Amino acid sequence: MSQELVCITCPMGCHLTVENLPGGEIQVSGNRCPRGAVYAREETLAPKRVVTATCSHRRPRAVRPLLR
Repeated sequence: MSQELVCITCPMGCHLTVENLPGGEIQVSGNRCPRGAVYAREETLAPKRVVTATCSHRRPRAVRPLLR
């Protein structure tokens, strides 16, 4: 089984291919630096990604003026 990832450890953004071989071995290709291979193994075995979101908040119109 193979999985494709985009490396986020450096600005190059390598497109990685991770293949699970028999015996539990993992083969990584497409990385241009050693950090890419480490990232791919970690993401395959124990993902640590954090999903963040932003939203806007508007204060409703005040019924009475704010005191300053």
